[in-house]
Amino acid sequence: MKMLITLSDLLKEKGIECDVVCVRNYDFYHNSSVKGISCICRMARYKNSFSNGYFKKCYISFIDKIAFKYLLKQYDKVDLHSYCDVIVQWSSLCHKWGVCYDITLWGSDVLRATDAELYDREEGFRHAHSIRGIKSLLSRLSLVFNGRYDEKMKEVYFGNSNYETIDALSNDKSKEIAVRLGVKKNNKLTVTCGYNGLRAQQHSIMLSAIDKLPLSDKEKIHLVIPMSYASIDSYKEQVLQQLSVMGISFSIIDKFLTIEELASLRKQTDIAINMQTTDAFCAALKEHIYCGNVVVIGDWLDYPIYDSNNIFYIKSSLSHLCETIKQTIDNFDEIKVHTTGNRIKLLKCTSWQAVLDGWVNAMKM
Repeated sequence: MKMLITLSDLLKEKGIECDVVCVRNYDFYHNSSVKGISCICRMARYKNSFSNGYFKKCYISFIDKIAFKYLLKQYDKVDLHSYCDVIVQWSSLCHKWGVCYDITLWGSDVLRATDAELYDREEGFRHAHSIRGIKSLLSRLSLVFNGRYDEKMKEVYFGNSNYETIDALSNDKSKEIAVRLGVKKNNKLTVTCGYNGLRAQQHSIMLSAIDKLPLSDKEKIHLVIPMSYASIDSYKEQVLQQLSVMGISFSIIDKFLTIEELASLRKQTDIAINMQTTDAFCAALKEHIYCGNVVVIGDWLDYPIYDSNNIFYIKSSLSHLCETIKQTIDNFDEIKVHTTGNRIKLLKCTSWQAVLDGWVNAMKM
């Protein structure tokens, strides 16, 4: 939601007023002249807290069928982000109520969906005014639907607001936070594996490759496993058990980090490994690259923007992952030199200033 709030503020400077509503918990950010959103979102937030069945049914009916219909009709357009099952329902309501809407795709909406699941959501695509997303998402959608919705597609990219936090955080303060979090050990390279607790991060594959390293390399590194987001206790326990028998210094981060703590983790990482099944230009990876970290990425993941801007990173197949990690550890100083310039290149293509005009054009009626 923070990212969308930033986008809302930037678009307002361009004359486009946007409000942000999270339909899971009805958190809201009022940034337009439309009245009533605060009241209705607050009412929606508490609609499941009533014990009286009849009253609750009437209350929910009022919120969903009257209040939101009235509210949405005051907007020129509704932008539905992350087109998952919950949002699909809203596209149907918008069409039913005659409300113009766009769909903005996020990575897992498309890359981790089967063709059948995308077909189930086709009604929303059919009635949408436009469909937005990064190139790889739009390409997949075009392939699945044989180009039926190509005329609606608009390529957009999210900027990153955490660059400013990273820049503002001094090295001394960053190290102090990292030591407190347990992610920095003296005389060891910090190797961060993945960025959330989902199975799709493929922690087991990364750890198995690292476990094959010779003892001399294991002694040079401290592993950090971020699992504060989307972590399931049973899966986290599996990862912990695997780590416990590897004979390597490690930390699991399972608490939500502040923005400053997150910036510290990025700055104090030396090597970041991303082997998840799919990826659509995730913020964590951008921040690692921005900090000058050596980034190792699965060779099945496609990052055309990085490639077209000559941003340095290392690709590895699963079969060669252990060898790639070993070479990265053994030759870290020499490889690190190649990351020089990544920060400036990344700003030119992934800062909000770089991508905002694309959003302004995509928002046009």
